[in-house]
Amino acid sequence: MDFAQFGIRPTQVDGLYGVMLAPLIHGSWSHLASNSVALLVLETAPLFGYPRSAKIVLPILYLGTGLCVWFFARPVTHYGASGLTFGMMFFVFTIGAIRWDRQAIALSMLVFFFTVA
Repeated sequence: MDFAQFGIRPTQVDGLYGVMLAPLIHGSWSHLASNSVALLVLETAPLFGYPRSAKIVLPILYLGTGLCVWFFARPVTHYGASGLTFGMMFFVFTIGAIRWDRQAIALSMLVFFFTVA
């Protein structure tokens, strides 16, 4: 079965359901593995360090990145959780820069080293 049909097709109404499904679909096993490791780190760190704000930010990023792809991306089918991964990385770095305490800086560095390496 071709799961790419469940991806986001920008500016097409029938491609809107991809906003919810696209982060669950990946093009290859290596694509799935790279996103899974990053998401495991990027979702565990904020839920541990900032549980109240992470529970708000996660759904916003999930829907927000998908809707941005639907509105602004080039007209091909998009799938994968890379938008969610980069959004969570940005969230952790931003919180680290704003709060500027030991825990926030440590989480930012941890996320950086685990996702880059």
